[in-house]
Amino acid sequence: QQQQQQQQQHWHLPIADPGVGRRLAANRSLGVAFVPPAGGGQVTRYTEVSLADMLAKHPGIKRRGVLVMGCGHSGTSTVAKAMWQTVGLALETPIPRLAEDRVLVRLNNCIVQPANMHGSDRSWHSSAEIDQFLAMQPFADPKDCRLQNRAPSSWIQQYPRPFVLKDPRLVWTLHLWAQMLQKANIPLPVLIHVYRDAKAILSSHKRRHEAFTLAGVESRLAWGRWQLEHWPGDAISVNVSALNEGFEIANHKKESKGKNKPRRKNKNRFKLKLGDGTD
Repeated sequence: QQQQQQQQQHWHLPIADPGVGRRLAANRSLGVAFVPPAGGGQVTRYTEVSLADMLAKHPGIKRRGVLVMGCGHSGTSTVAKAMWQTVGLALETPIPRLAEDRVLVRLNNCIVQPANMHGSDRSWHSSAEIDQFLAMQPFADPKDCRLQNRAPSSWIQQYPRPFVLKDPRLVWTLHLWAQMLQKANIPLPVLIHVYRDAKAILSSHKRRHEAFTLAGVESRLAWGRWQLEHWPGDAISVNVSALNEGFEIANHKKESKGKNKPRRKNKNRFKLKLGDGTD
């Protein structure tokens, strides 16, 4: 019975390359000197969770803040908005529709620009392939990506806490931000990883007439799995793929029934409808 309860609380992502847990050393078969980040934090996995339950089970959210990571069109904006607008975590220079920080987006674009990740026709399917790619040091050194004469390390160290930071580009750069925080001896925020089926993500892009391929989406999902595997702190992973109606995450302002009635805050769980084009 105890084993059944544990199985209900935890699940495994439906991935092609589950690996052998969090890697603690380089993959020697690569023949390269690159050593991936150690990882080692605890991952709690959900298929649905209310905001109240998440906050109760993960007190680090209100203490240290969160980084929200996942492929675009998977539900990351909904999670980030809940943390920003309902929980009240700091978001300093927001893009309100996406609940992203403008500075983080610009810094991440600078970091990945040399590798042309947005326009890349390369594809990655496994952690080993990503290890091999990173061994070539394809990204810009973060300290060279200065904004208003501030390096990323200085920016993240001085960011108000607890914060919520989210950007789809974190699937590529999260390990670099973790290194900057650890080097500055700053407690790591809680990572919230949102996973959605590749075909559902691609359908969302197509409804917006955005040119994405299935291979491109699957590559971003592979990067997200790699980052989750190598995250050195506590992490929450929410898989929304199995739900037809969405995942429950936050109190949300809903329109009351009837004409000219004011908006009110719904005290029940808010369901994000899968396939509605929400990031």
